[in-house]
Amino acid sequence: MKTSEEGDPFMRLGFDILIIAVPVTLLYLIIRISLWKVFRIKLIREVLHLSFVLYTSSVVFIVWLYYAAQTEYMLYNYIPFKTIVGYLQEIPSSTAFKNIIGNLLICLPFGFYYYFNIRVIPKMNIAIYAVAIPFIIEFGQWIMYFIHLGMRAVDIDDVILNGSGILIGYYITKGLFRKKRRSVKSTEMVLSR
Repeated sequence: MKTSEEGDPFMRLGFDILIIAVPVTLLYLIIRISLWKVFRIKLIREVLHLSFVLYTSSVVFIVWLYYAAQTEYMLYNYIPFKTIVGYLQEIPSSTAFKNIIGNLLICLPFGFYYYFNIRVIPKMNIAIYAVAIPFIIEFGQWIMYFIHLGMRAVDIDDVILNGSGILIGYYITKGLFRKKRRSVKSTEMVLSR
């Protein structure tokens, strides 16, 4: 049973994310409002951009800052699928499930935003983007170790799972919006007769 001091870890993570993500999002909002008259702004696009800033700052906090304890040695894996296979052998384990699903889900929204041309790295093919973003995350974790700001494991399998999450997010979004476009076009054709 949890004591009142321990609290719910998801509630604590949510609160910690808000401490970082809300100020970053507010700063973005202030900048965009100050540029309101300079650039033509579309409300739906701005909502997407605002949610992207909130999401991206949350990801930065989770992958680089949250629970990043300093260790004497760097934890790493450069052998593809080594960690994934190990987790699959432990699948009833909640740690294995959280790591596989968590690594897929944390980057899935990058694929959604990519579909709407909202990207961390502009003008990049989706396949390259799905590799570049996870490499940036893992490289950041590697740098954090060397500048003594904490330690997260640097793992090629995280790149594979994060990249897969981006691709899944992109293709789900693409599939959903293609179906919507088709139904709108077929409705317009029926109504025009």
